[in-house]
Amino acid sequence: MPPDGSDITLKVANAILQMPVSGDAANVSLEDGSEFPSLVKEAHAGRNLVLDLPRLLGDRLVGVQEDVPATLRFVDAAFTRTTWVGTLYGCSTSTVNAHLLRITERVTRRQALRKPIDLPIRYKLHSDSYRWGTVRDLSIGGFRVAGSGPGPNVGDHGEFSFTLGMGGKPVRVAAIVRWVRTDETGGYQCGLAFYKLPEAVRDLLLAYLFEKTGQASGAVAG
Repeated sequence: MPPDGSDITLKVANAILQMPVSGDAANVSLEDGSEFPSLVKEAHAGRNLVLDLPRLLGDRLVGVQEDVPATLRFVDAAFTRTTWVGTLYGCSTSTVNAHLLRITERVTRRQALRKPIDLPIRYKLHSDSYRWGTVRDLSIGGFRVAGSGPGPNVGDHGEFSFTLGMGGKPVRVAAIVRWVRTDETGGYQCGLAFYKLPEAVRDLLLAYLFEKTGQASGAVAG
């Protein structure tokens, strides 16, 4: 059966407006500053969405009859981020409806999900002792590390530990070295890609990268 004309029109309009679609990662911020990770379950005409309902957000919305103002941020499959002002309504046991009023920000993959930072990191490569370095930028796909002394080799892999923000949860990830170069100080910089990234860690990274601030601080995870 050929696609329905109205369905095609909706998809084209959504693409032009950068409307979220089913499967996009979401982050819901309320007026008091509280934030909740979510997921787009359905996208409908009129800028209406059905979102997965995190338990803590559901607790906040129980018994609320009026629309709840919210800022909603989304990341699509191409890692483009959009930010919308909207409202939440029609909460059920597992989903909540959202109406998007206006878009306030659109950022491409590299802008949205590659944050310049300065995080101490401890890591251990295969058949090597522990090393220390500094994470210079971070994305949902990997990160860049600067360190002193001889750098790792392309293809090396191992476990990396760091903390996202002051008081944040320790993050331990597996990563593989994709490129290495010597910097002007005689040290090295290397680019690493995550692999076997657990869903819980991915959610932490998304929440952290959703923040608008360009600077971050952290500590080595113990």
